[in-house]
Amino acid sequence: MIAWFDCFSGASGDMILGALVDAGWPEGQLKALPQILGIDGVEVSCSRVMRCSISGIKVTVSSTRPQNLRTLPAITEIITASSLPSSVKEKTLGIFHILGKAEAEVHGCSIDEVHFHEIGAVDTIIDIAGAVLGREELGISKCISSPLPMGSGFIKCAHGTLPVPAPAVAKIVEKMPVYGTDLEAETVTPTGAAILKGLCQDFGPMPQMAVHKTGCGAGEREFAHRPNMLRIWTGSSLHISHSPVTKLSTCIDDMNPELFPHVIEKLLDAGALDAFIRPVSMKKGRPGMELVALSPQGLEERLRDVIFGETTTSGIRFSTEARFLLKRRVEEVQSPWGRVKVKVIVRPDGTEERVPEYEECKKIAQEQSLPLTRVYRILQQG
Repeated sequence: MIAWFDCFSGASGDMILGALVDAGWPEGQLKALPQILGIDGVEVSCSRVMRCSISGIKVTVSSTRPQNLRTLPAITEIITASSLPSSVKEKTLGIFHILGKAEAEVHGCSIDEVHFHEIGAVDTIIDIAGAVLGREELGISKCISSPLPMGSGFIKCAHGTLPVPAPAVAKIVEKMPVYGTDLEAETVTPTGAAILKGLCQDFGPMPQMAVHKTGCGAGEREFAHRPNMLRIWTGSSLHISHSPVTKLSTCIDDMNPELFPHVIEKLLDAGALDAFIRPVSMKKGRPGMELVALSPQGLEERLRDVIFGETTTSGIRFSTEARFLLKRRVEEVQSPWGRVKVKVIVRPDGTEERVPEYEECKKIAQEQSLPLTRVYRILQQG
């Protein structure tokens, strides 16, 4: 499954958590996170709130007793000793390294000296570990994010009054797509930026996908003219593209049918995507053949000349059509007969299907005195 983070009003850790819960991650798993991490005196709550008439989940992390400031080595110890799955531990620590590195560069200290301030870093730990765990529990294998909107103005924090975007955010979003807005507020927090940088393989518009579910996570503030929400779209990748193709066709009833295989071969050699014939009934009841060639845009005249030069027709119809394409590639695989080329087709659900090339199979069958079907079967099984 894939997920697209729609960050139209920004991104923060609690917004990402809320969106994951709203998209189907069980609320109880998030609430149990302090116990899983072995952190006492911390509670996580989820509530449904409205932002500009849109409903979403607001996640709040609260402490029932004072928490000490924590450095990255201390946080690493907590994550490592927790009962989180090993894959979640590894990704969580990777995101903390992104965040810690940015803070260290901004404040001119080593990464191990950086102190995380939100409720003694508990808020940050829950946000990051929860985002990684929620992604895994929902079965999301690929994350994509929209470009991030940057706010403006100033924000008061433990380091004093800082410009927006915060310096750590500016470091984290290097090489990530961002854009300015007229909002005088912190729209993207360091934690939110680090989570998206650590989870997302790509940034850009919504990909082609079959949508399963959406969810909204609410931010703390309310904006006057837009909902302070982050929306997540989850679904399956279609692995389908589309492109235009030109169809050239003509009907022929006065040509030796033995010549059609030659004509098709010439068309394919000239760059046709496909070429074929099919029987038709022509005027006066005469049997004939329709010759069809599919041309990439730009090769129409070359294929036209082949048809006029190799057949008896005096007219060719053509039209532009659209086609859907599954992703495909050619690979060389090891077989009992050495390296062999096969076509790999990616199906809409993301599964891959190996399709042996006919000429390769035919050559092996002839050389090894084997049935062609057996060669096909062995190559498909890998």
